[in-house]
Amino acid sequence: PYTSDTLVFKVINDNANISELQISVDGQPITITCEPQSVRSVFFSRCPNTIQLLWHSLETEEGEFVAAQDFSAGQYTFTQGQFICGSGLVFRVTSDNSFTLLSI
Repeated sequence: PYTSDTLVFKVINDNANISELQISVDGQPITITCEPQSVRSVFFSRCPNTIQLLWHSLETEEGEFVAAQDFSAGQYTFTQGQFICGSGLVFRVTSDNSFTLLSI
């Protein structure tokens, strides 16, 4: 259940392709896959110290590569204080393949 210690990580995929996002939560890698034109939410039952987005890729439903972005330079690294547990991080993948942070 959703509590003040819960953090939700949400991906809104407005794209016609499958979105795959690799993140690191307190050093543990996690892959989040979001089907075309859908929303995927991942709940963390305890509040993490650090969340870092590592990369994002898009592929067709047939498995063909469309686009990718590398975030390993740290532009999407968040620590407690930058996000609030009991809340969430929301990202959107748009139809033009861009990836943006909507809210923290």
